[in-house]
Amino acid sequence: MREIKHTVYLLGDSTCADKTPEAYPETGWGTCFKDHIIEGWDLKNLAVNGMSSKRFLERGLFDELLKELREGDYVLIQFGHNESKEDDRKTEPWTTFSDNLKFMITKIREKKAKPVLVSSIERRRHPIENTHGEYPQAMEAVAKEKNIPFIDMTTPTRELYEKLGPEPSKRLFNHFKKEDNSHFSPEGAALMAKMVAERMKNAPFLKTLK
Repeated sequence: MREIKHTVYLLGDSTCADKTPEAYPETGWGTCFKDHIIEGWDLKNLAVNGMSSKRFLERGLFDELLKELREGDYVLIQFGHNESKEDDRKTEPWTTFSDNLKFMITKIREKKAKPVLVSSIERRRHPIENTHGEYPQAMEAVAKEKNIPFIDMTTPTRELYEKLGPEPSKRLFNHFKKEDNSHFSPEGAALMAKMVAERMKNAPFLKTLK
């Protein structure tokens, strides 16, 4: 039995979450991130469909993370996709959203673990548009204030869709049972996981990318 050195935790929403067999071929990028983790590290995907930072905290999911978090673990935090929804998930980018991220960062650091902020992957739109408002910018500002790594996944995915064009970019998304421009196909999820890994240079838990 292999000895686990540390754990990488993923916090986020449906774009990252593991899926039930019934949801296939919809795939979260977090499911594919395990392909980039070296032997001796574990990966726990705690992302849940429909989450915002507010709902994740209120439902006790973050408390569950803290119960098992150990010194030296990493926590990748990707919220922003559902923050503007007009329901109990709603936050404002420069106030409640930023405050939620700062709270998470503080608690993770108290456990002597390492937080990383990852901005939301852009939704597929043609013509290309910003669908996440100011949440990615607010997240980046928090990362700078708290002096922690920030992985921009919003800008590069928007650029990717523009480069691929309207038809080729469909293959990255869940266009099987219906047209879904937010959630990924297995191919798209694998690519998103690789893009996250590429932007985490020198992380001790990552395999060397080819």
